[in-house]
Amino acid sequence: MLLIGSGSIIAQVISVLSTPVITRLYSPDSYAGWALLISVMAIFGVIATFRYELAIILASTEEEAANIFAAAISLVAIVALIALPLCLFWKEPVSELFGLDANSPWLLWSPLLVVATGMIQTCQSWCTRKQKFQVLAASSVVLVLLTAIGQVGIALYGIRGASSLIAGTILGQTAAALFIFFAVLQMDGRNIVKSLSLPTMRAMMWQYRNYPFFMTPYTLVAILRERLVLLMLNSYAPKAQVGFYAFSSKIVNLPVGFISSTIRPVLFQKASVSKAADLSSFLVQLMSQLVYLVTPFWILFMFEAQNLITWVFGAQWGEAAFYGVLLAVPGFVFVLSNWMDRILDVIGQQRLAFKMEALFSIGSMISFVIGLMVLKDIKYAVILQISVVFLYSIFWIWKLFSVAKFDLGRLLSVLQLFLKIAAVSSLGILLIRSLLPPMAAVGLYLCFAIWFSASKSIAAYRMLKR
Repeated sequence: MLLIGSGSIIAQVISVLSTPVITRLYSPDSYAGWALLISVMAIFGVIATFRYELAIILASTEEEAANIFAAAISLVAIVALIALPLCLFWKEPVSELFGLDANSPWLLWSPLLVVATGMIQTCQSWCTRKQKFQVLAASSVVLVLLTAIGQVGIALYGIRGASSLIAGTILGQTAAALFIFFAVLQMDGRNIVKSLSLPTMRAMMWQYRNYPFFMTPYTLVAILRERLVLLMLNSYAPKAQVGFYAFSSKIVNLPVGFISSTIRPVLFQKASVSKAADLSSFLVQLMSQLVYLVTPFWILFMFEAQNLITWVFGAQWGEAAFYGVLLAVPGFVFVLSNWMDRILDVIGQQRLAFKMEALFSIGSMISFVIGLMVLKDIKYAVILQISVVFLYSIFWIWKLFSVAKFDLGRLLSVLQLFLKIAAVSSLGILLIRSLLPPMAAVGLYLCFAIWFSASKSIAAYRMLKR
């Protein structure tokens, strides 16, 4: 985790440092156009492998894993070829939908995102199986660094719009995909080629058919739930509001993405070989450490979102604070649980995962539509939808522990720990705010939060070494 985390930390530092620059170079309208198009292409990218990459880790032999790897890469190419005609023949309506220039060349390059996303996912699973976590860390840095360089560089050249943001994203994704793919070929390319067999590939695709039948719909439903909110906002709200929502979602998801990418590969590999009791204890320890690490900063954001966003990203992004605070509520739960999703794969509960996600997504979208159609207010619609997301995230953790026969009682200890730290942190920030100006209060509180989180993390690391 420290090894993967080092790469994720570097990537997150690059992202954090570049985002204030990007928000001053691009308007909320441009950010909205980028977010909408990337959202649509992400749907194709995430399901491009039909989730067969997850089976790479669970395969019994190296030969089976190699054939699953080849099958996943082949499916990526097929999905990209399907996406290409959409961009060729529906160029103008798609460009109009996302507020892009119809003559922009980047729409035609969008299928590259499908290929890049699928390749990255497949190669990450192979590296996880082989425990080559340093490659995962390096690919994360390449992705974020070149994306930031592309987006900032094009803007400084004088081209500032959604197309410029898209071009930078394509550059970063493609570079990261090539980097990790050639790293896999260098490590194990000969063995993979020697193991390839069409009958074995077909047999593996049939043996792990639960992934296209259940995990692909599960992923598709989850992605649609997240992305449809942006598309519906684009239909009912000014484009700037779409930009505010997409931007706040990115900010809130920074810690979620960092923690998930750090823990998920290690947990997936560990879960495939561990006993239930050992895994249960491991999960609770991780959740407790995350509560220590994240809670003080989460409380700061809940109280000071408006000031923090304005100071860091510019005054034009101040309205994003409303969405940021709302998204941060389920976001905290995702920090504690988003990396556990592969456990349901390990225990063979793909069908349950799909059913829960499908019902939740339907409820989430219904609540959003009610807010728009009945209450006729975008902000109420977002509040209703996020409330459903929060309740489901709590239910999901409970259901996972129940199905996997983990110790449910220990979850209460995690909740009690959170309530204690949240209460003390809230009192602390309120006291400091009453005594000092806003910027000084935030600075002082940050010092205490960093000291508290660092001391707890160091103590946990020393205990693990002993």
